[in-house]
Amino acid sequence: MGKKGILVLGAVMVLALALCAVIPASLAHGIPSIPHAFHGTITIDGSDAAIGTVITAKVGGVEKGSYTTTAAGQYGNAAELDYLVVQDDIETGATIYFYANGNVANETYAFSQGAVTELNLTVTTLEVIDEIGILRSSNGIWYLDVDGNGYWSDGDQYLGTFGTTGDQAVVGDWDGDGTDEIGILRPSNGIWYLDVDGNGYWSDGDQYLGTFGETGDQAVPGDWDGDGTDEIGILRPSNGMWYLDVDGNGYWSDGDQYLGTFGETDDQAVAGDWS
Repeated sequence: MGKKGILVLGAVMVLALALCAVIPASLAHGIPSIPHAFHGTITIDGSDAAIGTVITAKVGGVEKGSYTTTAAGQYGNAAELDYLVVQDDIETGATIYFYANGNVANETYAFSQGAVTELNLTVTTLEVIDEIGILRSSNGIWYLDVDGNGYWSDGDQYLGTFGTTGDQAVVGDWDGDGTDEIGILRPSNGIWYLDVDGNGYWSDGDQYLGTFGETGDQAVPGDWDGDGTDEIGILRPSNGMWYLDVDGNGYWSDGDQYLGTFGETDDQAVAGDWS
């Protein structure tokens, strides 16, 4: 083998050792997944991301790696074998979503074991615009004003059936991909049915949560923990209390939060990023 080949092989071995070093000790006695490493530039609203920006990588809404920037507009450094490492039981080809301080990046990438990828990330936080829509309980059909012109037209979309009479309509970014999906709270049983895969009807890729709520409660989802994925919650008008599923496990537990009193009987619940 020539001198050049020896140098290349040596660099590959050093990189492999560096990536293996970040494998959790809990996996040391098993066969750990081989990580996918990323580095590149990072901009937020057209400007270099500040030092201390936390970049996270998620697959299926679950965090699989994180990195805190030490240089403005840059994450990782290939020359120093410094990377955002994505790993932990991920199928080859699974889509990786990236976030900067909880805001989803415009770029995604397919997971590939052992790969080292330069991926320049851009995050836009100033151009998120919602459109109107309705759930028609009589037939369970959703009508969405996708083109945003304010009336039903060829550019719009209907989904369903997803829901029935008595259900409460909700929307949220259930999988953290930056796009909202539909869902319902069925007050008769306190179960939430969420269209996680975004295909517009109940299927294997969807999720039900609960019980979280009861008859008389108002459904109110929101990103309660700032991770870019919405969680469920309710306002109980009878006592003005808000119950928020902060830990995202789908039922009331120690990691959740209640607020109030804020509201009274006949008030309507809404949630938003007011600040």
